[in-house]
Amino acid sequence: MEFELERDLINSYLKLRQQDLNTAKEFYFTEIMPRLRPSLESSPEHLQLREKKFETLVSLMGFSPETTVICTLILRPRKLALVYSSKAEELFNVAIKYLIDNKILNFADVRHSVVESFDPADICDKLSGLIARQGTRVFDVTGGTKLMSATAGYLAWEHGYALCYLDGQWDPKIGFAGLEQTSRLRLYTNPSQQQGYEIRGHGINLYAHGNFVAARKTFEQSRNRINDAAFEHLGTALSFDQLFDGQIELAGVP
Repeated sequence: MEFELERDLINSYLKLRQQDLNTAKEFYFTEIMPRLRPSLESSPEHLQLREKKFETLVSLMGFSPETTVICTLILRPRKLALVYSSKAEELFNVAIKYLIDNKILNFADVRHSVVESFDPADICDKLSGLIARQGTRVFDVTGGTKLMSATAGYLAWEHGYALCYLDGQWDPKIGFAGLEQTSRLRLYTNPSQQQGYEIRGHGINLYAHGNFVAARKTFEQSRNRINDAAFEHLGTALSFDQLFDGQIELAGVP
């Protein structure tokens, strides 16, 4: 389902953006987003991404808060973890208001923090503090400064999480955010899964030596780094069972 925005509507948004950014974004969410939303949510490739049922979306926000909102609309995570610079605080409020008013998320499901957008140590610390300890996670690196995106990408790869990026011919200079063609959300997984298999091997060794608590934690780590993690799900379940009755043997694992 493609969309076509009226040229007058686009021009009105761009003119407002030159005058006052916050007013322009309020106009965007009030007048433009309702027209974009049907095509964004009904796209077959976006429906496939939604089926992955990510627990938490970790997103970066700069002066285009619509990227965070669009990613949330497409993926429908249960929780949103968001970092933004102090200069984008009012834009954060506009974006969160849209998500809550449209019942996409509850405020209790949103965790957020202000970062120094050019300080990688602060970005890394704040992101690490927001990441949920359980459930699947995906990092949206569309918004924020380039340094914020690079730091978030590194952190995601380091922990074996997926990345997503909204491709909509964004122009940060004029805020031309997917207005003439449908934005597409692209999902990227870590191209190197070798570390995941190494962690899996360590987990098997721990299991074989009866260290079921450590084995379970290790399988949870490798699960984040391997695309086909069926073995990890089984290993986690077996380790949990062994903590209680010790009836399942490693030889029973296919």
